[in-house]
Amino acid sequence: MHDLDRLDLNLLKTFVVLLEAGSVTAAAEQLGLAQSSVSHAISRLRDALGDPLFVRGTQGMQPTAMALRLAEPVMNALSTIQGALEHKRAFDQELSSRSFRLLMSDAGEIVFLPRLVARMGEIAPKVTLVVHQRLRSCYRDALEKNEVDLAIGQLPSLQSDFYQQHLFDESFVILARRGHMIEREPTLENFMKARHVAVGPPGIIESHVRKALGPAARKRNVVLEVRHHSVVGSILETSDLITVTTKTVGQHAACSGDLVIVPVPFPMPPVVMRQFWHGRSNADPGCQWLRRTIAELFMRPRRSNGAKAAALQQARPEFDFDLALASSAASGPRRASRAARPAKVRTQEPMADVRILSS
Repeated sequence: MHDLDRLDLNLLKTFVVLLEAGSVTAAAEQLGLAQSSVSHAISRLRDALGDPLFVRGTQGMQPTAMALRLAEPVMNALSTIQGALEHKRAFDQELSSRSFRLLMSDAGEIVFLPRLVARMGEIAPKVTLVVHQRLRSCYRDALEKNEVDLAIGQLPSLQSDFYQQHLFDESFVILARRGHMIEREPTLENFMKARHVAVGPPGIIESHVRKALGPAARKRNVVLEVRHHSVVGSILETSDLITVTTKTVGQHAACSGDLVIVPVPFPMPPVVMRQFWHGRSNADPGCQWLRRTIAELFMRPRRSNGAKAAALQQARPEFDFDLALASSAASGPRRASRAARPAKVRTQEPMADVRILSS
């Protein structure tokens, strides 16, 4: 049995920082200690636990199997203690200089950051935000390893084991330069004839387009694939290319450039945007304040059950693209009806919609 009397919180804190930093030098800088102090703390922890905990490798200090086994329980324990102490010190948004770490895609940056940064300037001028981008396959690790405080987006891989809150349902639109053929005649035939720019991984919109089109996706004329949404607008303005994007990103681009958005001429179910967080930060007053602020800014009314059923009906695989193309060609030019145009967005006060699901 290990001698718990020989442990203290500072040793465990040093252990966690070294685990995340990967080197004694980096850990010492983060803790504001001398390297010898960090080494001494780890030596004491090794003696108490009877395990080396870290060994030198080509990529720095590598954790042993026991260190990896201890990592999450120790981080959760420290977070719980910190959260309990924080309850006695309510988060003061006007005075706090805390830095919050957010994880989102570049499309998420377009959607969330302008309004969020403006709001922070009004109510929390000393708070800073650090935005991270990762492959979506790495989002779970980032939350579990406490590398970020909050992840925002359409993230199916996080819909178990994490707290989450629904923000809004996001539909898809076509974005093109003003006067483009697709604006005048937004038909499936013209969509398939047009030249496309696609935003590939880590973005996921292209995968939604391909899924919606099914086998017909092979007939789509994609002439350019990029990795970031930020460059797409300037490309569309000076070319005949079009792209499929989310309604919010499209509206932002159309407001800042000579671009227009038109409805997608085939069924595409909307995606759900949520914010996700690990249990360790659930009771943290600062993180609670941040999540509440985001919900106040971005939460929209949830669709009714009838609207959800209609979306599912739209997503049915029986949709016949060959028949739709034939009908589009036979019907001739037509403009988008008023009913088909994207509806105006309404907002409301945040709802109590926080849940955690277990896998």
